[in-house]
Amino acid sequence: MLATLFTPAVRGLLALCLLAMPWQAIRAQSPLPATGDALAGDLPALLAYADRHSPLLAGVGAETAAARARIDSAGALDDPMLRIELDDVVGGGLRLSPAQVRGTRYALMQGIPWHGKRALRRDIASADAERSEAGFRRTRSALHREIRIAHAGWVEALARLRVLDDIESILRDAEVVARTRYAAGLVPQGDVLRAQLALTGIAGERLELAARIDAAEARLNGLVGRHAGGALLAPDDAAPEALPALDMAARRLVERAPEIEAAAALERAASSRDALVRRERWPDLRVGLMAMQRSSRIDEWGLMLELDLPLRQARRRADEAESAAMRDAAHALREDAVARALAGLREAHAAASGARARAELFAGTLEVQAELTLAASLAAYRTGATNFLDVIDAALQLQRARNERFAADADYRRRLAELLDFLGEA
Repeated sequence: MLATLFTPAVRGLLALCLLAMPWQAIRAQSPLPATGDALAGDLPALLAYADRHSPLLAGVGAETAAARARIDSAGALDDPMLRIELDDVVGGGLRLSPAQVRGTRYALMQGIPWHGKRALRRDIASADAERSEAGFRRTRSALHREIRIAHAGWVEALARLRVLDDIESILRDAEVVARTRYAAGLVPQGDVLRAQLALTGIAGERLELAARIDAAEARLNGLVGRHAGGALLAPDDAAPEALPALDMAARRLVERAPEIEAAAALERAASSRDALVRRERWPDLRVGLMAMQRSSRIDEWGLMLELDLPLRQARRRADEAESAAMRDAAHALREDAVARALAGLREAHAAASGARARAELFAGTLEVQAELTLAASLAAYRTGATNFLDVIDAALQLQRARNERFAADADYRRRLAELLDFLGEA
């Protein structure tokens, strides 16, 4: 059949397309990028990549889109109903044609809610959509917080590795000096052995840091939506973001925090539901247009109006009491969300301020003192004014001082991530 419909050239092109289709589908359905593409390791690049490729954000975003789509349907009218009644269908044999029976009634009916009910249903759906959007912002901010925290640990481990390289270089130079002085008979062999022992300890620390770096990179890849073995380029040396002022952060929290927005949307939805329940005191209407066909012509028209009788007052009063209680509960939950968020913000701000102060202290005082102590110890050892243990101790003090600065800096980044997460801006 194909041979008669298509030329040989067209059939060949179709065959190539059919062969290519499965592979294109496989590539299109691949959820994660290939591991061979290196990704920039700086924080803004990782956050932007997560926004584009995170399956978690994609799923929550789809739920938010579904909530927005429900707004239009919430206030829509129900479909009209058509009723057809045939009279005397068995007189003289089964007859189903309207022209053959004694009469045929047609009724077209449409339910019409009482004035204001459709608008309230749209308001409820709109508030639910706003709550879903706030939930998306909460999920996105929480994911960003985890990425920031993992990135802080990764940067700290890389910085510790660089410090280890510096200390190893210093100790190797000191070992050369110790070997020279030992060969000249100026120091015991123990100085050389102590240098080698310190270098062995550094080798062990290097292995531990390498494992820590690999684990941090795997976690970062998983958080942003990549394969765990994806390559990450070394991060830049950019300073962490500045800590916002507490009063300004508090205003931003009250205005834009996802938890508060979600609680406010829940309160609006509960208020609209309460108004809708109270409006149920008024019955909905059903309007119908009827026509009567006899033989092949329509000779009667009718108009029908139906409504419910609101006689079950006990049930209605119970529904109103329930909706009022839910409205009050939503208001209380919103107040609680504001109080808890402000308390958490102040706590995170205090912790971040303390971590930043420690990092500045270590960088401006302790690290400088440790560098001067090491330089003095090396100079004194070359002249025989001190022993080799003082050199090793000074080198390890410098390592501890720098590591404490990096630890304080990482702690500041983590605390800042928590603070920004309270604002929904992580």
